[in-house]
Amino acid sequence: MIDFACKRINMADIIRCSFSLTKTEYKIFALFISSKKHVTVQHIANKLHLDRTTVQKSLKRMMTKNLIIRRQKNLNKGGYVYLYSLKDKHKIKKDLSDIVYGWSKNVLMEIKRF
Repeated sequence: MIDFACKRINMADIIRCSFSLTKTEYKIFALFISSKKHVTVQHIANKLHLDRTTVQKSLKRMMTKNLIIRRQKNLNKGGYVYLYSLKDKHKIKKDLSDIVYGWSKNVLMEIKRF
């Protein structure tokens, strides 16, 4: 938690706001943070008690935001499954830092204009 004047801001709010994530997208993001492996849509759906299509839509939006990556795994008996994982955590941290720094610069500029 971060205290800011009269409001406490937690990291979940900072991440959600910075990357424009829905509640569901943030839940998936948090799952990736705590997971060290590639996971399937079904795994995410089961773990978070969400519908498969909800997870698929959220993953698609998160891929367009460059937060996660998808790779295809071919199955021995034919067919394939997609595996998802968090994109480079260091890059995400840098992007988050840049967003928050930009926000703080804008706040300081507004204070000067006040």
